[in-house]
Amino acid sequence: SKLHYRLNVGLNYNDSTTANWRSISQLRYLTANPYATLTNANANSTSVLYENLLNFDDSYREGSHRLSGVVGTSSQRVDFDRLSAYRQGYSNETLQQINAGANSGASNSGFAIPFRTNALLARATYAFKDRYLVTGSARHDCSSRFSPDNRCGNFGAASIGWVLSEESFYKSLPLLNRLDFLKLRASAGVLGDQNIGDFAYLAPIATNVNYVFNGTPVSGAIQTVLTNPDLKWQRNQSKDVGIDMAFMGQALTLTADYYSNTSDQLLVSVPLAPDLGSGGNPIVNAGSVRNAGFEFGLRHHMDRGKSQLNTSFNLTTTKNRVLSLGNGGQPIFAGGINGQNIARTAVGSPIGEFYVRKMTGIFQSQAEVDSYVNSKGVKIQANAKAGDVRYADIDDNGTINDNDRYDAGNGVPKVQGGLFFDGRRGAVDFGLNFTGAYGSKIYNAVRYWTQRMDDLNNSQAGLSPWSPTNPSTTTPRAVFGAAGAENATVASDRWLESGSYTRLKNVIVGYTLPATFAARFGGIRQPRIYLNVQNVATWTKYTGWDPEILGYGDPLARGIDDGFIYPNARTITFGLDFRL
Repeated sequence: SKLHYRLNVGLNYNDSTTANWRSISQLRYLTANPYATLTNANANSTSVLYENLLNFDDSYREGSHRLSGVVGTSSQRVDFDRLSAYRQGYSNETLQQINAGANSGASNSGFAIPFRTNALLARATYAFKDRYLVTGSARHDCSSRFSPDNRCGNFGAASIGWVLSEESFYKSLPLLNRLDFLKLRASAGVLGDQNIGDFAYLAPIATNVNYVFNGTPVSGAIQTVLTNPDLKWQRNQSKDVGIDMAFMGQALTLTADYYSNTSDQLLVSVPLAPDLGSGGNPIVNAGSVRNAGFEFGLRHHMDRGKSQLNTSFNLTTTKNRVLSLGNGGQPIFAGGINGQNIARTAVGSPIGEFYVRKMTGIFQSQAEVDSYVNSKGVKIQANAKAGDVRYADIDDNGTINDNDRYDAGNGVPKVQGGLFFDGRRGAVDFGLNFTGAYGSKIYNAVRYWTQRMDDLNNSQAGLSPWSPTNPSTTTPRAVFGAAGAENATVASDRWLESGSYTRLKNVIVGYTLPATFAARFGGIRQPRIYLNVQNVATWTKYTGWDPEILGYGDPLARGIDDGFIYPNARTITFGLDFRL
C-alpha cells in the first residue's frame, strides 16, 4: 500500500515522596537549632504524547520519479503537582510524623503546573532519478507557555540536493571523476523555541501583604514580578551549504558544511534596576544572535574478512556574535556571583562574555605599590599593601572600579570534535570514543568561594597565601574582613580558567559466545557479554571538577561553574545481551 497510518502514544509517569528531618541536636554553622523540624513533600508528574501520522510513498515511470510525504498532528500534555507540609517543635523526636509537630510555625504549600503543546505538521520529499532531490516541511506549533494572542507560530524548512556523480557528463570531468560519489546540497529553515518556563506571561499576585495607611497596617495584595504579555516564540533560522564525497570504492567518505544559525526574538531574562520594585526579572524577546562556522566529517571503513574497523572524525567551529538587542542596544548583564554580574551580552560581542577586572599580578613589596601609577603619574592602588592583587587600570584614570572591566572570553568553545573507533576481530568487538572542546573559558566560582580568605568559610586544601617568606604570583595575602575584600570578592580574571579538554568518553569491549553455548539455553541467538566504561579519562588544565560544563542554567551566563552541577560520573557496566 502507498498510504499508511501510524498512531504513536507515549506515557511517562513519575511519583516521589521526600522527607527532610532536622533534629534539635544537629550541628549548624555558629547557631544551634531552636527546635526539631520536619518537611514532607509529595510530587507527581504525568506526560502523555499523541501522534497521528499519515505517510505516503510512491514512485512513477519506472522509478524515475519518487515522492514521499507525511502529514499529521502531535499533542503533548504534561502535568506536575506538588504538595508540601512543614512542622516544628517536636517534643518527642521518635515521632517523626507531620501530625506530631506543634501547630506554631506550621505551614502548608503546593502548586500545579499544566503544560500543553499542539502541532500540525507536513513534510514532502521528491527525487528525480536519485539525482535531483527536494524536501520541504511546515509546522504550526502552539504552546500554553505564551498568551492566547501569541500562542501559535508557523515554521518551515526546505532543502535541495544534486548528486553530481549521477550525471552522464561526470566521467568527463577532470579530477572530480576520481570521486566515487559527489553531492552538493543546501538547506534553510526556521524552528521555534518556547523554553521559557511556565506562566512567564502572567503577573503573579502575592496576597496578605501589609502596607501602612495613616499609621495603620492594612492587608492587601501586590504584583511581585513585572510581566510581558507580548511574549512570542523565539525563531531559530538556519542556513547550510555542504558537499558529500566518497573515495576508494566509498570506503572513505567526507562531508563538509558551512552553517549560519540566527536566533531572532531571543527569549531571555533581562535584569531590572532594584528601584523598579520587581521581585524578579521578566522574560522578553530581546534581539538576535548568530552562530556560524564549519563542520567536517571524515569516515573510513575497512573490511578484511574477519576484521572490520570503522574510524570516524568530526570537527565543528563556532563563531558567536550578538547582532542586536531589544532594549535599545544596552548590554544585558547576567551570572550573579556574590552580588556581581560577571557575564555581559553586548552588540558585536559573543553572547555571555565574561566582563571582569584584569589581574596583572601581586604586589611583592611596598615599593611596587608606590611605583604603580597611571600615565599621568597618579597612584593607582594607593591603599594596597604588599601581597595584594594588582589590577589593570584599563581606563587610565588612576582609580580601579567597574569601569576597568574587560571582555575576557566566554563559555562557548571555538572548536569541538570527536574521534570514534569501532570494529570487530572474529568474536571480539570493541569501541573507543574521544571527544574534545577548545577555546572556551570557565569562571571557577567554586575556587572563588574556597580561596577568598576574607570570611569564615571552607578553604581549599593546600591553599598557600602570599607572605613575606612565601612570595606568590597567584595567591594574595590572607586578610580577614573588609580589608581583604579587594583580594577576595572582586570579580576578576583571577578565577577564569581554560575550558579546553580532551576526554576518553567511552570504551567498550564485547565477546559473542559460540553457537554451541547458545544452543544450551533454548535457542537464544547471538549471546554477547560486554564491558563498557564511560568517562574513562580527561586531559585538561581546568582545576575544577569537570570542564564539560554548561553552568548556571542561563544562556547568557554559560561557563560559570558554581558547584551545583554534578560532574560526569565514571560508569562501569558489565552486561549480557542476546536475541530470542
